[in-house]
Amino acid sequence: MRRFVKFILSSICFILIQQCHVKAQTAINDSIKHRINSSANLSDQLHDIILLTSRSYALSLDTFYHYIVSGRQIALPGSTEYFRLENAYVRYLSKRDNSEKALNLVDSLLNIIPQTEKFYDARQWLINNKAAIFIRTNKQKEAIELELKVLKDAEGASDAMWICRAYVGLGWANLELGKYDDAIKWLTTGYLNTPDSLLSRNSFLFSNLASCYNNINQPDSAFKYIELALKYGSMDQNLTQLANSYSIRADMYINAKEHQLAEKDLEEAIKIRQKIGDNLYVIADMAQLSFFYASIGETDKGIAIANKAITIAEELKSVSKQIFIYNALAENYKAAGLYQKYASVLEKVIELKDTLSDQNSTEAIARFEARYELQKKENIIMQQQLKITRSRYITIGSLLLLTLIALTLGLWYRNRQLLNNRKMEMDLLEQKVQSKIDVKQAQENERKRIAADLHDNLGVYAAAITHNVIQLREQFANNGVITENLEANAQNMVSQLNNTIWVLKNDDLRLTQLSDRLKLWMQRLMKNYPDIKYSFNEKIIIDFTYTPVVMLNLYYILMECVNNSLKHSGCTEINILFNSQIRTVIEVVDNGKGMSEPVKSGNGLIHIKQRAAESQWLVAWVVGDSGGTKVILTDNTK
Repeated sequence: MRRFVKFILSSICFILIQQCHVKAQTAINDSIKHRINSSANLSDQLHDIILLTSRSYALSLDTFYHYIVSGRQIALPGSTEYFRLENAYVRYLSKRDNSEKALNLVDSLLNIIPQTEKFYDARQWLINNKAAIFIRTNKQKEAIELELKVLKDAEGASDAMWICRAYVGLGWANLELGKYDDAIKWLTTGYLNTPDSLLSRNSFLFSNLASCYNNINQPDSAFKYIELALKYGSMDQNLTQLANSYSIRADMYINAKEHQLAEKDLEEAIKIRQKIGDNLYVIADMAQLSFFYASIGETDKGIAIANKAITIAEELKSVSKQIFIYNALAENYKAAGLYQKYASVLEKVIELKDTLSDQNSTEAIARFEARYELQKKENIIMQQQLKITRSRYITIGSLLLLTLIALTLGLWYRNRQLLNNRKMEMDLLEQKVQSKIDVKQAQENERKRIAADLHDNLGVYAAAITHNVIQLREQFANNGVITENLEANAQNMVSQLNNTIWVLKNDDLRLTQLSDRLKLWMQRLMKNYPDIKYSFNEKIIIDFTYTPVVMLNLYYILMECVNNSLKHSGCTEINILFNSQIRTVIEVVDNGKGMSEPVKSGNGLIHIKQRAAESQWLVAWVVGDSGGTKVILTDNTK
């Protein structure tokens, strides 16, 4: 509590002095603009134009573009200045949401830029900008591969600035994927390896760390890093960074029930985003504002701003942001009691998450990171061998010529053997890794083939059955109950088939994907039980990933638990809780007559035990807090 009071007081102070920061925001840029306009020396003008365009985070898009055009008129084609300005134009196109044109330009520049030390910085910018475009367009897998290349080259050049920027990029990509532990690993490493003098130019480290810790419900750490983000963002006059910080701090306020402060921060974040023209993250802030309105019951406002944001997100073709905003819309429909619309939006969220999952295979990302670590170890070995060789050459320098030759030959042969042995070890390790990958790939291919067969064969019949049922209902209007039951069963069959295909076709699945599908299944099921209330609570702090087999087992276990409550407990309420912090715990609780696990388990309970054991999860039946039955599923692998 004391920590939070401190947080509130410091935030109020920040708000009071913010006007001073806003006035200072343009101080450096205005000074650079003045030098550009007053200088008659084209070389000096070009230098300042490049300096100004490197500060695009503090410029409106129109101003940014104006100075890019001015610089292009001065810079010599093929010069380092030329490539710096083209890099700036790439960033401009990306912020204008013209990603395709930006990527084409990057690729053409990478094909012609000289591979010399003189152009090292320009090459790093090109690769880094390409990675940023991939992140903004939901291609985090490709972005991670590029950022690992940036990191490798920066480490080879002992370049602290680019080492830090690579870590920021790797953290950002993993943050967008919801892989908060990995994001924290990369960002923290970047922070620890960055000199204090460079921190203000890399303040995204702190806002991204704050976002990660906020998402895993560690407010003390989130508070610590949001303070640093605001401090360094103000020092560097980084409007983009300040907008990020406002947005993250708003979420912290929402969690603390400080609604007025949250609303003010979100509106300020949107205002800054619109000023600098960053439409992609305008969407994110609008989504967060929509969630906020749902939480305080102002659902009309929440629905209106969500629909407006959806239009922008669809125009930008941003799948990750569409997921975010559709989730906000679903929460507003649920809060407003519009359950049919709620279910429809949930289906859209599921569809979008499947699309995003297809685009970003965890297996491929892990392969890139493993390859980087492997190369890094190999380089260390080579360096060690070189040091050994140099040391021994010095030692024998004073010996006779014949002795020198003999020893040199001996050392050369020995070092060659050592290197060969090391290489063989590395090759063997790589072969083992590749072998595992090949086996897994074969399994995945077979799994996806089965999914395709189910979709192509059974899917057709399932759709036909649904159509036939509709025809029956129209033809035999008097037999409404029968046809309605047939239709419901047909829909359930189609739903189960789709769920099976969904699990089989994916490499791995996130816990939120399971909760989304279960929410939709519950929404449909409970229409048949109007007298029974149900609730679904999520405290998914870490969105763990699981294999398709584990996810399918969990899905069927939870369905069986709910059906047992409905059929046997005589309950009037069913509550489902997803809780994931250190490990995942899922509870299904009813207020029925109560039962512990029967001595003679039926087939349903036997199947629950079998599926849980196969997935290495623990399952327990206990008396609920208010009577009834509580089934507790606990992940025993974490």
